[in-house]
Amino acid sequence: AASADYGGRVLEHSLVYALVEIGDAKLTRPGLIAESPHTRRAALLAIDAMAGGKLDTRSIVSLLDGDDPVLADTAWWITIRHPEWADTMVDHFRKQIDDKKLPAASLKPLTQHLARVSASPKVQSAMARGLSDPSVPASTKLSILDAITASRLKKLPKVWSVQITKLLASSDPSVVAKTVVAAHAYRTSRLSPSIMAGLLKVAANEKFAIDTRLAALATGTNGGAINDEVVVLLTNELPADRPVRNRSLAIDVLLAAKLEDRQLVSVTAVLDKTASMDLARLLPVFAKTKSQQVGHQLVTALSKSSAATALDAKVVRKVLGPFGDAVSKQAALLMKKIDAASQQKQARLEAVLALVKQGDVRRGQEIFHSSKAACAACHSFGYVGGKIGPDLTRIGVIRDERSLLESILYPSATFVRSYEPVAIVTNSGKIYSGVAKNETRTEIVLSLDAQKIVRIPIDDIETRSPGKISIMPEGLDKQFTPQQLADLIMFLKTAR
Repeated sequence: AASADYGGRVLEHSLVYALVEIGDAKLTRPGLIAESPHTRRAALLAIDAMAGGKLDTRSIVSLLDGDDPVLADTAWWITIRHPEWADTMVDHFRKQIDDKKLPAASLKPLTQHLARVSASPKVQSAMARGLSDPSVPASTKLSILDAITASRLKKLPKVWSVQITKLLASSDPSVVAKTVVAAHAYRTSRLSPSIMAGLLKVAANEKFAIDTRLAALATGTNGGAINDEVVVLLTNELPADRPVRNRSLAIDVLLAAKLEDRQLVSVTAVLDKTASMDLARLLPVFAKTKSQQVGHQLVTALSKSSAATALDAKVVRKVLGPFGDAVSKQAALLMKKIDAASQQKQARLEAVLALVKQGDVRRGQEIFHSSKAACAACHSFGYVGGKIGPDLTRIGVIRDERSLLESILYPSATFVRSYEPVAIVTNSGKIYSGVAKNETRTEIVLSLDAQKIVRIPIDDIETRSPGKISIMPEGLDKQFTPQQLADLIMFLKTAR
């Protein structure tokens, strides 16, 4: 009776907890047919949580289509806890997919719910049918594609593969864009030759948005050679003022592709405009050759880059070494600057701290959300931002100005609990370093940076150890003035 007079989630939680502790499902069942939806909600949640408590699957699924939002929300919460019910939910999903007047507000929940039960072959087939049916609204098809992207299954189901191949040739740019993203989510699995060919056609088509073409290249190139026009497309997206996703995808393609020496030289031409975090990722691209011409051009480009002094001196020497003594000699002054920069960081830290009181919160907020800093790509602030790094919404309560600045200048010095990097070497010799976002008995999911995750089967891991390098890049102090850094610290310090 108390649950009928709804008093908020705290009281509701207390009542449900009490019912679960009592553990009498028989006495609780009359609540399932009570007039008050809140009483029915409490009874549903309690019985589902009781040891030996059993709910009728079809009765719960029928609530998904009901008019009462309280019961519909409860039914969704319960079904999420029971992936084994997925097959029973297929008819519900078919109704939603076929609904030509499905409200816009229902599209996001549809995506989330499909993704959560996407391991069911029957649900996969329902999704594929929705993509193939010309009568299904484009908005619903986009939601299905979003669900495929979010599904994160080990392999792309065949029924989805067939539809992705067809949709890559769609005349609707928005459908093609979502289809490319869905294929990109499964880039580490073996995509069909038809999908790979379709991706390369999209990449070559100038009518599509640049981020769509880049994602298509990153998925469809598969380590082969690329022509000079593609290299120009990629290098145009490397400067620090380009969107983070574009830069990341362009680097992915360059790292995977077989590049000619002349193409490597053209890449060096934009290094002086590249952000420090991207510069560090680009260095291995030049390990594909021992050409002295490339080596000399690389040193020249790095010498012009203000971000180069943030690079790890050991990594730079390792990359330059194979080019020979002449290149190493040319790089002597560059290496001296890199070594000196690490010694100057402490003095720079003190200089920035002295300016924090003069910092401007609004300017700091602009820096936080800028593509140059890319803080929001990994960190959430309020309801905006990524989920790779710690939530910074209330960081000002727990960190002082010095510790905030140290975490920016020395990101690998200390790690926040639950965000420590992990280093993994697979049986085939591949090396991964990232933050573990999920782990089961069969696989581990690593976030490698703001844009990429990788799923590694547990049986494929040869060694696993704590990582020493943060996925947060060094070098922000090279991209911003001391006053801009002070503004950023002031913005973070006011986050309470």
